[in-house]
Amino acid sequence: MAEAEPKITYSRVMLKISGEALMGDQGFGLHPPTVQRIAAEVKSVHELGVEICMVIGGGNIFAACKARPRAWSAPPPTTWGCSPR
Repeated sequence: MAEAEPKITYSRVMLKISGEALMGDQGFGLHPPTVQRIAAEVKSVHELGVEICMVIGGGNIFAACKARPRAWSAPPPTTWGCSPR
């Protein structure tokens, strides 16, 4: 017996993935097997015909930067996305 196609409730979705979800069991950064697993899941939904807007957090990357000195200084989070006046 053939499997029935899943019923699509929404044709467009927005998916917010936290940076913490992408680091797996590490304390910071990206965990490649975790990123690949999530990418495969997103791809399978896209192949069903669903349009996906993704918002990916990056706090874990900035946390990793705090662990070592850097040559640049990031603006405070309260100003991210704000245009100068």
